[in-house]
Amino acid sequence: MKKEIQIPHDLFVSKGKEIEALLTKGVKQALKIHKILDNPIAVWRNGKLEINVLFLWTAPRSYRRIQPRKP
Repeated sequence: MKKEIQIPHDLFVSKGKEIEALLTKGVKQALKIHKILDNPIAVWRNGKLEINVLFLWTAPRSYRRIQPRKP
């Protein structure tokens, strides 16, 4: 029989700052990886979906470039 996990109803209120910090850190890491790999990102801006947005908030080429693995 599966054991049901009980989540307190005020979890996100009581741990909101910690959760926000972890989500912010995760998003920043994901954006850095996208920049390193020259992958586009999608954002919603002015009611439209924009793809391949420039990373104006980061210094150009400030990250080490990852070389693809050879098979």
